[in-house]
Amino acid sequence: MIVSTRAWLGAGLACMSFCGASIAQQQPDWSTSIQGVAGIALAVDSVGNSYSLGTLSSNSAMVLTKLGPTGAQLWQQTVIDGSSGLNVATDSQGNALVHACTPGCLGSQLLKYGPNGQLLWSRSVTSNQSLFYGRVGVDASDNAYMVETSSASGRLSKVSASGVVQWFVPFGQSVDVGTLNAGLPVAPNGTALVRHSTGEVKAFDSSGNLVWSRSFVAPTYALSLATGAQGHYYVLADRLVVKFDSAFNEVWRSNLDFGAYFAAESPNGDVAISGESAILDQRVTTKLSATGAPLWPSSRFDGTDASSGVVLALDGSVYASGVQLVGETYYVSTAKYGTDGNTIWVSNLLPGMRNLGLVPARMAAGFFVHATPWTSPSHVVMRYASSDAPPANQAPIAVASASTSAGPAPLTVTLRSTGSSDPDGTLASYRWTLGDGRVSNEASPTVTYSNPGTYGAQLVVSDNVGATSPPAGVTITVNLAPAKPQLLTLASARVKQNSSTTATIALSTSSGANVTLASSNPAIAVVPATLNVPAGASTAGFNITTKSVKRDTALTITATANGASASATLTVTKR
Repeated sequence: MIVSTRAWLGAGLACMSFCGASIAQQQPDWSTSIQGVAGIALAVDSVGNSYSLGTLSSNSAMVLTKLGPTGAQLWQQTVIDGSSGLNVATDSQGNALVHACTPGCLGSQLLKYGPNGQLLWSRSVTSNQSLFYGRVGVDASDNAYMVETSSASGRLSKVSASGVVQWFVPFGQSVDVGTLNAGLPVAPNGTALVRHSTGEVKAFDSSGNLVWSRSFVAPTYALSLATGAQGHYYVLADRLVVKFDSAFNEVWRSNLDFGAYFAAESPNGDVAISGESAILDQRVTTKLSATGAPLWPSSRFDGTDASSGVVLALDGSVYASGVQLVGETYYVSTAKYGTDGNTIWVSNLLPGMRNLGLVPARMAAGFFVHATPWTSPSHVVMRYASSDAPPANQAPIAVASASTSAGPAPLTVTLRSTGSSDPDGTLASYRWTLGDGRVSNEASPTVTYSNPGTYGAQLVVSDNVGATSPPAGVTITVNLAPAKPQLLTLASARVKQNSSTTATIALSTSSGANVTLASSNPAIAVVPATLNVPAGASTAGFNITTKSVKRDTALTITATANGASASATLTVTKR
């Protein structure tokens, strides 16, 4: 069962005394309560759907509920009867991956559900010890990675997008992934971070190889891990934050005045940190630059529970969520901090709740807060818009060139798209119109123009979100091929001495040519040295004059132009 909670949110408590009268209250865009379900975890896909994992109060069955972008319930599926949910994640195709332990928690299962709620596959893993903790993460290729642990051992596993178990790495000690409400930290390239109960942090590549490890001195509950937007890794070891690059070289370390639990990195490398100050009994949020320098003082407001998540928006503002204790009652509370660290607003407080987490929206501005009441089972999901919208997609840029721009027919040309680019993404497709009715979808096609003429070839490229570029063009000029002599004909093949005749030269094209004429015996037959055939004409004639001969004499008349010749035999007779 699902009911909207927008009405009772509006009737919630006003800003408490610690908020300050000048701090505005903020309501979520929407809020939905999944009744009868004790919430466990929440995941969000790339189009704004959210996936609630929880346990039914009526029969302890674990259920997965999908909410649409406006909070409406789309479907609910029973995952496993009598089981416990561990974590849920989504992949790039809108599928949900549920990591659950079987009844009694003597093993675990990874289940994959399609966008319409259909079970695509399920993979079981047995264990000889009770599992009490597990997380799942997904890489850029939609492979799933899950870590699970008991009191004495644990392991990391990889399952392909089609449900094939690729490998697993066993550990002889208890393992964890850090923050209670976060999924397994997995980078797009498949690098997974795991922490051990000893304080050691390990990184495994997509093949299951150990690629890095480091030990940190911190209580287990205060050792958290995060991956950054730029391929960075963060280890939050109590009051110490250490940033590593994609090759696990240390970039910087910063000492804080509170225990850090959550980190969120912006595209420019700034990072927001949220956690708890045990001494001051406060939730604390701060922001560091890409080099680890403080950007504003820590922002604190009363509460005994730690932060349950942090989001760093594109405009530099920070959002943090957690639980506030007012008197004897706990309240879920979310706050926005400006770029200077001042509190912009605090959400209306929800009484009697325990905060389960804050989940960033994917591919859209905003975030989700989810919580469950202490006294009655329900999973409350709230969607807030952040103060900045994602940047508008920039159109790609097409650059067109050609291996040659002019030449005789038939002309073979390679059209090139070299230099084409997309400022904020990748190029996905190419489309050439060749100027003669033909098209090509190759990036750099090789084409032949058979007929003379001028052709305007144009290139349009598309980016990874479907935007197209303005066309870029290149002009190809195809000329007539050089005119070459093909046939030399004589008006008469036998001519008397001291007389004349005519000959005609036929050329291969009408592009015009200067034809060189020659007689093999100029003392008997005389021809002009050259013959100009104008452009537009493919034939021309010339005179041949004969001289005296003692007897019938055969000779050759030859016409030559552009590397080709044609000839004919003329016989000069005495009578």
